Amino acid sequence: MAEPWLNKARRFRDYAREDLANNRFDSAAFFAQQSVEPLIKGLLIKFSGSRPITHSTYELLQYLVKILSKEVPQEVTRCAELLEQHYVQARYSDARINDYRRWEPLGVWTWCGIMYSRWLEALIEVSKWRETRFREVLNELCRKSLVVVLFGSRARGDNTPLSDWDLMAVIPTGDFRIEVRDIGRWFGYH
Repeated sequence: MAEPWLNKARRFRDYAREDLANNRFDSAAFFAQQSVEPLIKGLLIKFSGSRPITHSTYELLQYLVKILSKEVPQEVTRCAELLEQHYVQARYSDARINDYRRWEPLGVWTWCGIMYSRWLEALIEVSKWRETRFREVLNELCRKSLVVVLFGSRARGDNTPLSDWDLMAVIPTGDFRIEVRDIGRWFGYH
């Protein structure tokens, strides 16, 4: 479900690069902004299963921050704010006093690159950290248990990357007890 959005983001990024090389400054700025918008929407879908209806890159970024409970580098937030103005300015002739000059889409292109590199690096880091922490818990349970069973959304295959892991462990103590650990909460994601 997220892949079409992420593919569109890559395609628009390529359009921006091509238009900048061909001195089409207004469309280069527009496509740079447009590449970031579906990037964030795709990530929102990937991590939460849905996305808000807005064109504001800053607002979209705030939703993503909320879902991930992760600080965003200041420059990424600033880039989202700066990119927003090009959604309107590049599309409407009366939204600007002057035509785009070469330095403007170069700046937009730089902001776009910062959004891609900084944000994707952070998401990869979060994903690796969560996976590592889960594997540690799973290894601990497997050492102490007769059986470990995965159930819930991850077992059904309808999970999102931020879904928790529902596990049942049968431990050979002879006692009956139920222990609930919300691994997602334990990892600081809920």
